[in-house]
Amino acid sequence: ATTAMETLKKDGQIIALNSGANVVMLNITETIYKDKYEIYPNKFGSKCEIEKSMSELKSRLEKQGIEISNSKGNRKD
Repeated sequence: ATTAMETLKKDGQIIALNSGANVVMLNITETIYKDKYEIYPNKFGSKCEIEKSMSELKSRLEKQGIEISNSKGNRKD
């Protein structure tokens, strides 16, 4: 669920996750460099600090009952 999903539609990443996506991408470029990497206008997360973006994502996912995993994501045997 890329940042583009959220840029196109509010809660776009949540919609993508509920539609089968299993990874969420954040814009974690340091704030001082973000304007150098803007590939499209109003990119979601382009004005936020990394910690704030992570906190907001965690909150949005928890409201949907989605748990963040820090594992490698390997296949379960």
